Amino acid sequence: MNYLIKYQLKSFLKRFLCLRTVNRMIRLLSGPIRGVMSKANYIRLPIVGEITAMMPGGGQFIMVNDGDDRLATEIFWVGLESYESQTLSLFVRLALRSRTVLDVGANTGIFALAAISSNTEVMAYAFEPVPSIYAHLERNAARNAPARMKTFKLALSDFDGEVPLYVPYGGQTLPTTASFVERFREEDKCNSVMVDVARLDSFAATHHLKGIDLIKIDTEATEHLVIKGGSSTIAQSKPLIFCEVLPRGHEGQLHQLLDPLGYKYFWITDRGLIAKDQIVGDPTLANANYLFVPEGRVTDILNL
Repeated sequence: MNYLIKYQLKSFLKRFLCLRTVNRMIRLLSGPIRGVMSKANYIRLPIVGEITAMMPGGGQFIMVNDGDDRLATEIFWVGLESYESQTLSLFVRLALRSRTVLDVGANTGIFALAAISSNTEVMAYAFEPVPSIYAHLERNAARNAPARMKTFKLALSDFDGEVPLYVPYGGQTLPTTASFVERFREEDKCNSVMVDVARLDSFAATHHLKGIDLIKIDTEATEHLVIKGGSSTIAQSKPLIFCEVLPRGHEGQLHQLLDPLGYKYFWITDRGLIAKDQIVGDPTLANANYLFVPEGRVTDILNL
């Protein structure tokens, strides 16, 4: 069966499963479905409509899904533990102590939504440049707390202007591996789309942001450029930084940017935080996230 026929069959099946009547039956029969199907199969069954995400430690938020948001669908079937559970749990605990949070590479907004739902005093700024994903992010913000979650169809990097973003196509769900890096994933077939890009320093000045407490960065191999473009803001605010680190040779650049500011580095693993003198991307990608901590806050983090 050639690629085109397989794609057409998958598209037809997805449209059928997303029909209101069919999807209502999937929801009603979700318990029995879990009992007779493997997890690998049932989490692929799309869920349409509102999905309630229950957060670690209490609290909840709503995601609105048209069937394209794979992450929202997985949250319906298995809960938030399906999505970077160690990182998200720690992020929520730190969001409770924060007032201003940035979610850079927000996707459909899980981290920003978790922040505003766990702490009613938080203002979250969520950045997502992929147009199809941004539409979902904007909708999720509007459904929850639009006054405290501001969304921007914008990429952050180390310059102001426009840049081609390479967006995978041909899938049945939102393209979550878009990157400025051409051929970021060799197996992906991509279209390029021009998107707006800004330095964090420029954005912070324009929006009068001061005292940023917490930043999450997940930009598919350009995290070091986000930090470079926000070097003045980071030096001034000394935020806690959650950062995806892929094994692509950028670890040294992260050190060059953050060592002079006195940051310490903690690898987020299933066993908890592990202090690291050297940032090293996990070649297995099983634990890709780090927490970068200003030196004066290390004790607080270890005592969480």
